[in-house]
Amino acid sequence: MKIAMLSYNSILSAKRNGWVDDALFMIQSDNGKAYGAPQIGIGTRAELSELRAEGIGQVQGAVIGHWDQLADLLPELDKVVIYVGDSGSEHTIRYAAECKLDAEKAVFVLCYCNEHNKRRLIEKNGFGKSPVIMCECGGRSTMAQLANTFLETGQLAA
Repeated sequence: MKIAMLSYNSILSAKRNGWVDDALFMIQSDNGKAYGAPQIGIGTRAELSELRAEGIGQVQGAVIGHWDQLADLLPELDKVVIYVGDSGSEHTIRYAAECKLDAEKAVFVLCYCNEHNKRRLIEKNGFGKSPVIMCECGGRSTMAQLANTFLETGQLAA
């Protein structure tokens, strides 16, 4: 079995993007940080709004780059595990559809932020029968657990 895992955050920080053990094609934050977008903290409403807009732009750029890397590999993959967080990453659902990812191959990992909107987009883009795994904000622990289990057993727990 061959799978891909995509996240704009870190999945397995000790591993580089690309093939891991010829079975897992991993695309994760490659900026050396746990999170691929700035984290919103404390500030004025204007500062927080600006930071959120900056994060959305960064996430959308990363997500487009992920699909550019992945599109040619789709025919040889059995599953594609996609983290859909907040900060504009919902676009990855649309990119999956545009790249003609088979719904049978798609697995979505969602944090609870804007969950209703994400589920609506999954359905609207033809992935209504694809598995959905709920996770913590950032998805880092859940994605790492899925990746490590797959690397140890060759099975995707989804």
